[in-house]
Amino acid sequence: MYKSLILFILISATILGCNTEKKPDQSTSQTEEATQQHNQTELTDTYWKLVHLQGEMVPEHDDQREAHIVLKNDSLRVTGSGGCNVLNGTYELGDENRISFSKMATTMMSCPDMDTEQQFLKAFEKVEFYRVKGDTLWLNDGNEQTLTTLVSATPKENR
Repeated sequence: MYKSLILFILISATILGCNTEKKPDQSTSQTEEATQQHNQTELTDTYWKLVHLQGEMVPEHDDQREAHIVLKNDSLRVTGSGGCNVLNGTYELGDENRISFSKMATTMMSCPDMDTEQQFLKAFEKVEFYRVKGDTLWLNDGNEQTLTTLVSATPKENR
C-alpha cells in the first residue's frame, strides 16, 4: 500500500509538472506583446499638450491655439495644432518604442508665435523613439535625446 501511494504521488507530480511547463520564448513574446499593446493604448487617442520643445518651456498665448497632438489608433493618423495652424499627418509604430511621422501638413495662417510652431514641425522629422510614463510623452531622436515633451491634458477651448 505504501509503495502504491508513493508511486501515485510521483506519477501525479510528473503529470502536473508537464502540464504547467511553459515555453520561455512563448511567455516572453506574450509579455512583450502585452507591454507594447499597453504602451500603444497609453500613447494613442490621448490629447498630448506640448510643454517643452528642444528643452525650452513652450509659451502659452491666450490668442492662439494650444500646441498639441492626438495619435489616432484606428487610422494611424496624427492630428493637432502647432499653436497656430491645424496639423495633420501619419505615424507608424515599430518595435522597442519606435515611432516615425510622415506626410505632416499644416494650414497656412500667420500668427504672432510662428517660431514655436516651425520648431515643433521640424521635430517630427527627427523623431525616432517615444517614451510614455504616467501622463508624460517624450518624443526622442535616434540618440534618445528628447525633442519634445508633452503631457496628457483636457483640450483647451480654441479661440
